[in-house]
Amino acid sequence: MKKRSTRGAARVNAIWLIVTLVLFFAAMFFGYTANDEMVRAEEQAKQAQIEAKAATDKLQKLQAEHRQLSEIVGYYDPENLQAVSDVALAQADLDQFKAAIGSDADASVTTFQAAWPLAIRQISSRDQSLTTVTQQATERQSEVQAARSSAQTVATDKDQEISRLTKELADLRTKYTEEVNTLEGRIARLTQERGTSDEEAIAARKELADKLVEHSLVVSEYEARMNQLLKDTVPLREPNGIDGMVVGTSAELNMAYINRGAKDRIVRGMVFQVLDGDPTKRTVKGEVEVIDVQDSISEVAIRSLTDQYNAIAKGDVITNPMYDPEGERNAVLAGRFDGKYNRQEVALLLKQIGINVQDDLDRSTMFLIMGNPLYKDPETGETLEEPLKVTDLPIYGLAKSWGVQMISIDQLRHFFRM
Repeated sequence: MKKRSTRGAARVNAIWLIVTLVLFFAAMFFGYTANDEMVRAEEQAKQAQIEAKAATDKLQKLQAEHRQLSEIVGYYDPENLQAVSDVALAQADLDQFKAAIGSDADASVTTFQAAWPLAIRQISSRDQSLTTVTQQATERQSEVQAARSSAQTVATDKDQEISRLTKELADLRTKYTEEVNTLEGRIARLTQERGTSDEEAIAARKELADKLVEHSLVVSEYEARMNQLLKDTVPLREPNGIDGMVVGTSAELNMAYINRGAKDRIVRGMVFQVLDGDPTKRTVKGEVEVIDVQDSISEVAIRSLTDQYNAIAKGDVITNPMYDPEGERNAVLAGRFDGKYNRQEVALLLKQIGINVQDDLDRSTMFLIMGNPLYKDPETGETLEEPLKVTDLPIYGLAKSWGVQMISIDQLRHFFRM
């Protein structure tokens, strides 16, 4: 029997082996490739989760920031955690805010952030102005309080001195009254007895007359001292300026009545000079001070007499150059005012008697109050080689040409004792 050949079978087996190996390696390659893609896919999924979490955190952060911004700005629903500010309402209020600020907030100001500094600057400026006004008001209150305290002290001292003098005057009157009564008794007794010589009676009468004169002089002296204490101001006398008339007197009470009252702008404390009622004389007889004011008549105290034997009588006239029953009374201060009679004190004094102090001279000015000479140029502030008198100032010439009454600082010191 012929033996079969195995070469063909071996070749087939080898091919299948090779095919199997190729398929094995191909399967391994595809398996490795699929596994690598799965790993990459997992990594991509993890990265996507990380990015999604970051985006969520960022969104939550943005939402929180929007919420905080809404809480600061307003115009939102507090009950809604996701609510943001209403832009329309915020813009409307921003427009109102800019309108309240004024012209400083122009068209370039489009946000609250830009508007706030302007508002803060205006508020600071107003606060400074309010502080300044408050300080000025406090200073004025202190000045008024000091003036009131000083006036109260002076009034108390004056009242005490007047009380003392009044008591002394009463004691003197009692003493002299007793002496007069004694002398009159002696005269009566001598007259009845007729046994005493006429010379003794004449001597007694002469002694009585001397005592009466002495009493009158002492009383006049004490009354003059009391009147001097009562004197607050002495008016400047304006020639031919008749402001009223004495319509009655009371020598016992040392008082008189004038035909001017509240309707004529008379106030208590006003002082008038009394002139002789005879137009051909017009000599100064004394001074009176208003102590009580009625509608058309006032009661005045006789403060002083020029001549005690020429008493103030009905028909005499009164004058006060600073008194005006109708028109406005204004004054301007010119020159240097310092020390006790500084500008503020002079202005306060004039205000107390109804005279307004103006900054500039005009046709309504009635008085030019002339202070001391100036040591510095009023325009440049430079020190002058020689003091500049008020009469050399332009305002003096203008006031003189307008007929303004001139009052020197010396006259003010004399007639108004502060």
